[in-house]
Amino acid sequence: MASIISTIQSLRGSDVIAILLFIFVVRLIKNSRTRVHTTKLPGPPSDNFFVGLFPAIAGLDEPLKAFERWGKQYGTVFSLPMGLGRQDIMIWDIKAANHVLARDTFVYHQSNFSRVFLDNMFGRGILSVENDEHRRHRKALTPAFSNAAIRGYVNLFNDSAEKASCIIPGLGLPYSQDLSS
Repeated sequence: MASIISTIQSLRGSDVIAILLFIFVVRLIKNSRTRVHTTKLPGPPSDNFFVGLFPAIAGLDEPLKAFERWGKQYGTVFSLPMGLGRQDIMIWDIKAANHVLARDTFVYHQSNFSRVFLDNMFGRGILSVENDEHRRHRKALTPAFSNAAIRGYVNLFNDSAEKASCIIPGLGLPYSQDLSS
């Protein structure tokens, strides 16, 4: 008991502030994680609370193969531990992804982190906005992606592919005449 009292008395002001800040951050993380109640999804385990699976995924040469394996093992919707207790949801089904991304855009919302990340990467646009603003962006882009508009782009795509196919052999890159493979 006396050693605890002497230890407390020997603490400097900066030590006390650091301890209080640490306690505050731990409580903040704990409270933010316990407020959200969702269905527990299966997914690959993580050995590290602080970084989750992020380093393992980032270190893979072909991360898509890992996602395919997890999709087969855990189902078409699974969770990935991404650090500090955060669970990212992976949708490995085309129809479900279409439902979330295109059909019910008013039901599914992005996290604040995702929205800020997309704003910083691509600017404030169709990828980061939601609800009525998202609908306005989609309405403005629809004419550019109509069947008639895309038919007009086919010649441009073919010309660009032909030009690229002439350039690639000169770069010493793998080249194949057969585009069907």
